[in-house]
Amino acid sequence: MPRKRRLLRRECSGCPMPRCLLPSGRCRLRALPCGESLRRLRPNVMKSEAAFWDTSALVPLCCYQEASAATRGLARRYRRMTVWWGTRVEAYGTLARLHWHGDLSEAALGEARARLAVLSRSWLELLPVERVREYAEDLLGRYHIRAADALQLAAALAGCHEHPQQRVFVCLDARLGEAASRVGFQVVGN
Repeated sequence: MPRKRRLLRRECSGCPMPRCLLPSGRCRLRALPCGESLRRLRPNVMKSEAAFWDTSALVPLCCYQEASAATRGLARRYRRMTVWWGTRVEAYGTLARLHWHGDLSEAALGEARARLAVLSRSWLELLPVERVREYAEDLLGRYHIRAADALQLAAALAGCHEHPQQRVFVCLDARLGEAASRVGFQVVGN
């Protein structure tokens, strides 16, 4: 009996979308042949690093804000996004608040939510474990930050096993950015 051939769905190099390859071997987003090196085509495209992303830096990727152009540049540089488990809920809350204040129309809110859903399919999410809660409680005693920000920073610390040196923390919130810098992260976006 002949074996059935299984199609493997993989990511092409440098693509933020999981399982982006079509059965033809071409990337859904870039229309490149499977295995085609983006480095050979455009050297700067593949210079991608991992970074922890705070919600304040993700929202401008979903809807137009003053910081949108700058955060898109950061997203190109730091394609491998790591976020806290509650980031998606926090981002939905921020988008809803923008809508209630009249800064986002109903249509723009729908588009922003769709963009957030696409982003969330490609990021690495740090789960709420006891260690994150312990770090957050400690951070609240040492720095002047909100509880949600303490959870973000605690998740970033847990994600790097308390070795934040040389680790990137993408953040647009000045207070959280200062605390992350004092903990030892390399803060960008502030």
